[in-house]
Amino acid sequence: MNSSKHEPFPGRWIGGLTLILGPLLLLAGVLLRSKFHFFFPDQLRANPSRSPLCPPFR
Repeated sequence: MNSSKHEPFPGRWIGGLTLILGPLLLLAGVLLRSKFHFFFPDQLRANPSRSPLCPPFR
């Protein structure tokens, strides 16, 4: 048996920090892009190959 204690990569502190900062950084990116006209609604409208299962975007 291996008696030495090795923490798994990347460790508890770095893993916990990324679990907190990752979603916050993604939210900041979405909020920064949301004021531009080419955000989600225009991207959905511009896609000509929409699935027939998707409802029409209004």
